[in-house]
Amino acid sequence: MPQIGLDKAHYASRTVASGNASVTFGTPVALPPAISANLTPNYATAELYGDDVITDDLSAFTYATIELNTRDLEPKDLVDLFGLRRGSKGEVVYSGEDVSVEVALGFRSLKSPGTNYRYYWFRRVKFTLPASAWNTKGDSITFNTPTISGKVMPDIVPDAAGKHQWEFHLDDDDPTTGASTQIAGWFTAVPTVTF
Repeated sequence: MPQIGLDKAHYASRTVASGNASVTFGTPVALPPAISANLTPNYATAELYGDDVITDDLSAFTYATIELNTRDLEPKDLVDLFGLRRGSKGEVVYSGEDVSVEVALGFRSLKSPGTNYRYYWFRRVKFTLPASAWNTKGDSITFNTPTISGKVMPDIVPDAAGKHQWEFHLDDDDPTTGASTQIAGWFTAVPTVTF
């Protein structure tokens, strides 16, 4: 089914244990209302030619870029996502030494005809600060909303099968056993995928 909506964007902190032994996620935090999200996967490709034809062709996922447009970014979001600091009076302070933080990103998308959802989590995302724009009010009103760009990377910690996950999603109308239970807690904790 085609997607026709986007809502409930959340992020969760990531903590990787020493030696990349495991990864744990913090409690998901809701972002301000989502306006749009665009994901573009990137692949490394190679072809091997022999006897004037392609004899071997290989394509492997490297990373994806994601652009997320939200109604606003709250001070807590700026601190959590971009490693910014708060001053003693609550000011958000930008410094040359700030380093963005890796987080997990989740949201859901309404499916046509508008009765079911597809739920997403991206396990390892690093965002960069959005560009800013301001306009004076004139005869019409222009809304300026932030769009943050991020890199979605394979998880540094492999799963039980030795694979490095980067995205998973689940449809709430999927008849697979346990799908409804998994979705019930989708935004209270980053789900764990087992095989």
